[in-house]
Formats: sequence, C-alpha cells, structure tokens
Amino acid sequence: MADEPQPALGTRITSDSTGESDARDQRTHARRPVVRPARVLHGPSRKYAWAETVNLSPGGALLRVESSRPMSPGDLVHVGIAWTSDPVLKRREMLTARVTRVARAPGLGQAVAVEFAETVQLAAVA
Repeated sequence: MADEPQPALGTRITSDSTGESDARDQRTHARRPVVRPARVLHGPSRKYAWAETVNLSPGGALLRVESSRPMSPGDLVHVGIAWTSDPVLKRREMLTARVTRVARAPGLGQAVAVEFAETVQLAAVA
C-alpha cells in the first residue's frame, strides 16, 4: 500500500454517496463522525451555501454542501459550524479553510473536504 500513487493536489476524487473516497488517507489528524448543521461562504463567488458536517478533525472536515454552484480544490472557504442551537453564526466564529477535494454526492449536492487554515480545538464535540 505504501507504494500506491497518490492523487495530485487538486484532483477530483470519485466517491460514493456517503462522501467516502477511494484515495488513500493522508490526514495528520484522525477524523470523528460528527453531524452538525453548517454554513459555507465560498470565497470565489462570495455566496453562502447550507451544509452539514459528516466528520471532523482538528485539521479539517468533510461536509455535505447543498449548492448547485460547484466548488473546486484550492478554493478558499469560510466554514461556520452550529455547535449550539443558536441559529445565528457570527462571522468571527467561522473557520478559514481550503477545499482539498470535491465529489458529487447524488441527491446530496457535493461532498467537500476542507483543510482548516489553523488547527482547531474540538473538545466540545461529543
């Protein structure tokens, strides 16, 4: 397995409807399954999209994004995760991230993997 070729940064990786990819995992941090409502501000278009977390780690997240506007690897985004029942996400609470891969999730929009610009504490995540 160690000698398997790795996809180049920015390569779209096909996945199934769960957002799980066939590419070998290159993460620094282990991800935990956490489902929370979220919102994504897509930097290039300056448009918001509703999302839901699939899994999270201190270094990134996998999101299901409800948007017909395609995101691309390398795009800058800001991710707001609803940790509480408060319906308002403040801009200062959003995390800056870079899209690392995107896959179409039939009936679910896009599965978007992001890498956070800074490592975050996820102690509040159950």
